[in-house]
Amino acid sequence: MKKILFHSLTIPPDNVSTGMLVAEIADGFKEMGVDVEILASSPQYNIENNDNSTLDKYYTSSYKDINITHINSSNRSFNKVTRFFQWITFHYQTIKFLSKNIEISVLLTNTKKMTSLNYKYRNKKKDTDILSFPSENSVFYEKKIKCKNIYFGDLALSFSFIKKQKENFS
Repeated sequence: MKKILFHSLTIPPDNVSTGMLVAEIADGFKEMGVDVEILASSPQYNIENNDNSTLDKYYTSSYKDINITHINSSNRSFNKVTRFFQWITFHYQTIKFLSKNIEISVLLTNTKKMTSLNYKYRNKKKDTDILSFPSENSVFYEKKIKCKNIYFGDLALSFSFIKKQKENFS
């Protein structure tokens, strides 16, 4: 199953056009059978409808049965400088969240194995530096149960190929 993670500063209950647009696009993907999740800030405009009364960094809600993880943010400032720093903070918190909640399988391998993988999946009989497999085509990942984290997919890295590239570019 394909999976999409939407990242938006605003999302319902904020009745802001961009947030509503992102939510409706996400819902459209969900209706097509795509597994959809949203990562957004806490409400910025519709503060009275903010269900979160805790000071947790993250909390969850839903919109039309789509899971939303909110990054608890301070109320929107209309001062341009303050708003800029709120925006930077939100994106910094997003990177921190993703780095703790994303899983990826990495295979560090040799020329022989990488050539075999490259032939099997790309029909090319040669070594390459990296192969990537999105989560719906996972090659190495063993967990078939739904994990807590967001699983992005697999990477295969050819140590010998990368070492050669390093020598060529040094």
